[in-house]
Amino acid sequence: ADGAAAQIASSPVALATWSAANLLGAAFFGFAHQGGVVPAVTQLSTVLAEDDESSDHALVYFWRTYTPPESLLAFPADSARRRRTEGSVSPSHIVDLQGASMDGVLAAFAANEDWSHFYVVAPATAAEALRARLAVTSPGAAVAETWRRRGHFSGEELAGYRDAFTRGGVRGLWDAMALGVYAVER
Repeated sequence: ADGAAAQIASSPVALATWSAANLLGAAFFGFAHQGGVVPAVTQLSTVLAEDDESSDHALVYFWRTYTPPESLLAFPADSARRRRTEGSVSPSHIVDLQGASMDGVLAAFAANEDWSHFYVVAPATAAEALRARLAVTSPGAAVAETWRRRGHFSGEELAGYRDAFTRGGVRGLWDAMALGVYAVER
């Protein structure tokens, strides 16, 4: 290892290449790769506070994302945007579906039949597929975007990114590379 480090340090071209690769990696993995999960978790407080149909607690599914950081799930609501009484608005029921199939997601929805109104935090490509599937299996269901963060990259969404690029070029790809919070009504 010392030999490789010495070779890189002694060559300006190797040092520049090594530095550029590390900067690109840090930027990509620090901001774009699954970069919408933490902002989505922090935004949930506002989304729930502005939802007249939600109780003080809500059911929130995280699908095709990293596991939400539990330390951020107990956050106080911003009192300026809050329509409810004192306290905090935070999701009380978090279901981490990670890489579940569409059938697994629909089974999770069915298992929580007491909830007719809930949220899904998912990549835009997954939400598009969910919306299309619910249109067939549950014609009365609605999936409404309540928040979106662009610049969210997930390696599991490559087929969706390809399809978005085919349909809309670079603009379509940019729109597809997003993570959203979606209100679902059954």
